[in-house]
Amino acid sequence: MSHPYEFFSRIMRTQALPSLKALQAFEAVARHGSFSRAAEELFVSQGAISKQIRSLESHFQLSLFHRGAQVSLTPAGARLFDQLSGAFSQIQQACQSMVPTGKLAIKVPMTFADRWFIPLLRQCEQETGLRLNVTSAWQYDIDFRREQFDMAIIFNDVPGGDHSVYTETLICVKSPHYPGPRPGESTADWLAHAHLISPSRIFNDWDRYLDALSLPRAIVQQASMIATDSMLSAIQAASHGQGLAVVDKLFVQEELQNGRLEQIDPTEVQPGGHYQLCFASHWKGTRELDSLYRWMVETLERQTGQPAQEKRQR
Repeated sequence: MSHPYEFFSRIMRTQALPSLKALQAFEAVARHGSFSRAAEELFVSQGAISKQIRSLESHFQLSLFHRGAQVSLTPAGARLFDQLSGAFSQIQQACQSMVPTGKLAIKVPMTFADRWFIPLLRQCEQETGLRLNVTSAWQYDIDFRREQFDMAIIFNDVPGGDHSVYTETLICVKSPHYPGPRPGESTADWLAHAHLISPSRIFNDWDRYLDALSLPRAIVQQASMIATDSMLSAIQAASHGQGLAVVDKLFVQEELQNGRLEQIDPTEVQPGGHYQLCFASHWKGTRELDSLYRWMVETLERQTGQPAQEKRQR
């Protein structure tokens, strides 16, 4: 007859949770589909990751990954990952909410930050009572599980959505020093022989603008194109007289007022994309979120006369 201690010890072993490190290693491998990338993220060796996964599979007596040229989840691994990804997100957000920084960390797309938000930052803090740490970023997305931010402005190219603050409004601008159409030259011929500036290597904005003018999209293939990596770069190129740029009207207010840029015609295009305020879940319903959102909406309405999408839908 076994000793009672041995009996309860077996029960505790079968009901014990695996180590948090092993679960963290599994979640990282499953998310990346790679042992090596998981090791880089967690700052450990690939061998250490493999050891943690083996211990987890031994604990469950189940295979969690198909190993080969590519790493993929087994059905058991997929079930575990579905549960763990949400759990780790909740743990991280709970820990972040306990850090008493006294400031909101907010991530903002580079052009939106540099051309609108940062110049108004002191005004925003004074009028809302908030203290903000602002990061101007290239990326237009946010993952609150992995990034140390409380809130973010993102660009959403799908119409609608909560906490929209501004709808993209495209216009075509050029420097006064860039030559306009010659006498008798049509707009289509002028554009086909011009230097067209795009804020990306995809020329969708120019396609949309040409559609609004009822001009053929083939003009894009005929013209000389300057493709930049951001709308900020496109604005700077146009300001230096390098060509015509399709840009967001919000971001060139200063240049239009001081004469460094001029709008070539009154056409304005709203493709449907918009900037919206996103936030980690523990900020939902807070005074801080409400204050920042209302300040953005009201300030942008005063400047552009454009109501936010969310308000228009009510």
